[in-house]
Amino acid sequence: MSLGTETAGERPRTNPSLGQKRAAPLSSEKDFARYDHGLAEFPAFRFGRRRRTATELIEFRDTIRGPNGRPLHRKWTVHPSRFGYGGATTQALLFDLHECWREQGFNGNRIYFGTLRKLYQRQHPGTAPSKSDYERLRRDLAILCGYVFHCDNAFWDPVTKNYGRMNDWSLFTAWFEPSKRGDGGRQEELPFGFIEVSDTFSRVAKERGFFVTGFDADFFHSLRPLEQRLALYLSKFFASQTVHRRFASDICAALPIEGQPNKQRHNLKLAAEGLIEKGYPNLEAFKIGRHAGTGNWLASFKRKEQVAQDRQVAVPSIESLPEDVRHLIGDVIELTNDPGSTKLWLKYTRLLGPDAMRFALADLKSETLSRSGGAETIKNRGAWLNTKLQEMAKERGVSFERHDAKDYRARP
Repeated sequence: MSLGTETAGERPRTNPSLGQKRAAPLSSEKDFARYDHGLAEFPAFRFGRRRRTATELIEFRDTIRGPNGRPLHRKWTVHPSRFGYGGATTQALLFDLHECWREQGFNGNRIYFGTLRKLYQRQHPGTAPSKSDYERLRRDLAILCGYVFHCDNAFWDPVTKNYGRMNDWSLFTAWFEPSKRGDGGRQEELPFGFIEVSDTFSRVAKERGFFVTGFDADFFHSLRPLEQRLALYLSKFFASQTVHRRFASDICAALPIEGQPNKQRHNLKLAAEGLIEKGYPNLEAFKIGRHAGTGNWLASFKRKEQVAQDRQVAVPSIESLPEDVRHLIGDVIELTNDPGSTKLWLKYTRLLGPDAMRFALADLKSETLSRSGGAETIKNRGAWLNTKLQEMAKERGVSFERHDAKDYRARP
């Protein structure tokens, strides 16, 4: 239960025993795009050690104050992948994918992470992944692709001033692992790996990102898993609240922290104190005690300072490149309007050669002119060029193994 000051997009929680107004269904993904959605507000991972059965879903319910002050029940259900739910490493991977996409300016619906080795080294700089590390990373990507969400009253629409529900949506649709047979017949990783963001999630994330953080990746990875989760949760609420108060049982369900109530409160206290001790910039103080009116345990978090919004990463400079390559990459950036993918264009140029890049760019120019003004206008030139370059790479022996989300879902 949140007892903090009501702000736009943040409705105080109310007594769950009160009535309910059912959410309106979202008529299209375009409608979904405008909804106020915060991934950090709801549970998606499990950190406990107790083994769970396939029917023990992650499910969160609470009641908020809806339009005209009426109470509104919310329900958030996460259906697992066929590997089950993700835990600490899956949460860290999702954060790293967010950082990759932020570095690319949230352009398109593909997050380019390079090689699995490079993705692993975002958490473990300078460390070569072992065979088991590769397996864990592939499994975590599969888990994220396999998730399916069902949400009722979880999305606030600032246009209609109402809440909506969204059934059977996902984060990602597939991930791709490029490789090429090298000397001795071994498959070599190539730096063109990416994961496809679902249309639904892409529209939301481009407006708000996956998370509001107010801290960098080095700080995030210095935290324990529950501290990471609490940091993301608090940053979301501290974007509009100076004090965040909520019944301990509700916040433990949202993170989630599982176990007996006294153990839950203990672990919540440890996580909050750990954030303060490690210098989490958004939290000044934490306390937990009995609520005077209900007698329930109430957690209170006081914001230290205004949450810093995540900045766009500066576009890599191309000034140090040889003149002919610099002009070529400049032409690619100008035509695609995708400076966030500068490193990707350079990698393709090195793999295929400048002449091949010029050929692909000429194809894009011709295709753009031929479709100009028609219904088939190229909406994302960067994505079109990348697809063309992939086809050219395949002709030179590069394979792009597709790992489809449908293969990883527990639900049919």
